[in-house]
Amino acid sequence: MGQTHVVSKVSAEIVEPKKNKPSEGFLVFKVDLSMMGEEDGKDHQQVRQYGNEISKLLERIIKETKAVDVESLCLITGKRVWSLNIDICMINNDGNLIDCIYLSVMTSLLHFRKPYVTIESQEKIKIYSEVEKNPQPLSIHHIPIAFTFCLFHNGRVVVCDPLRLEEQIMDGRITITMNIYKDICNIHKPGGAPIDPSILSIMIQTASLKVTQMTKFIREILQQTAQNSLEQIKQENKIIEMQFPSFDDYASFQQNQGNENTMELEEKYNQQLQSQNQQDQSQKIDIEEVEKQLNERNNN
Repeated sequence: MGQTHVVSKVSAEIVEPKKNKPSEGFLVFKVDLSMMGEEDGKDHQQVRQYGNEISKLLERIIKETKAVDVESLCLITGKRVWSLNIDICMINNDGNLIDCIYLSVMTSLLHFRKPYVTIESQEKIKIYSEVEKNPQPLSIHHIPIAFTFCLFHNGRVVVCDPLRLEEQIMDGRITITMNIYKDICNIHKPGGAPIDPSILSIMIQTASLKVTQMTKFIREILQQTAQNSLEQIKQENKIIEMQFPSFDDYASFQQNQGNENTMELEEKYNQQLQSQNQQDQSQKIDIEEVEKQLNERNNN
């Protein structure tokens, strides 16, 4: 988003579930803000607190609103579940870091595919490679989008998608999370200036106007990425689309084709053999003629 750059990666491992939640998998968020320094107006302790705040916000929005169905991550109740580890690393911060991180995480989860598995027994799980079985997408019910607003002049002035310099002089901030169905998934306000209800209503309306556009943008990006991946696979493996006849037709065709080829080869062989015999006969006649002439000369 602008000059704010974030990289996120999703990985999966099989672990034991919590005893009080035996059929739920895990979503583990790890936020690395080590690139954030004094230019952002935060010391090391503040950076750590800010990272913890973002991690908890991600968990509340994605897990508690059931954007990702954690029960679908269960393999064997009480014994084995999937744990999704989401590693987030900030590359550059030019403002509105929360929205950028959330957009990166949500897109990564939509793009991620977990390995295909089969349950062979209560103690044995077989994990298939990508070559053996196609990986499976996560069960995602909806796509909440985060919109952060900065407050100025005791909440009387509001700025959406703030820059880093604007964040340094703000009186407070608020993050509204909404999905395409206009459901408010979460409102996060970590202190700061109070907000008038009428101003809050305007911010919610603004978010509702932007959520459709952002959701469409995410889906287009994922569709384009999938298309590019498919084209790359086709190019690497030189996939050629072919239409084959049915098995019976194919077998009959092969049989007839085989007979025709056999007759053809046999005819060509006979022709070559006949031609060779004629050449041999011609050579034999020539040799006899030469011998006859030699004998006549000797007699004379």
